[in-house]
Amino acid sequence: MKKLKLQHINFDTRESYYGKHNVPTLTREFFDKGYNIPLWGTDKQFEKSGMQIKENEQPVKIMFVSEKKETLHYPVYNFSQTEESSNSYWTE
Repeated sequence: MKKLKLQHINFDTRESYYGKHNVPTLTREFFDKGYNIPLWGTDKQFEKSGMQIKENEQPVKIMFVSEKKETLHYPVYNFSQTEESSNSYWTE
């Protein structure tokens, strides 16, 4: 049986998330919360597109290592946590 590989995508850049921490963290959150699309972004990325995070939604933290080798943590939300996830955003 082939192992399913879930690819998590950044809403703004359309690039895949990677790393020993980020992929398992996003995968666990995706299945635990029952999200239906592996599309993630910061609140600012969604707001830039005119979207809002639903009230009382909590982000998951991912890690990013800068060019200076600094480890930064970013809170990201799944697309399903936005107000637009239940409308026709994808069909327009």
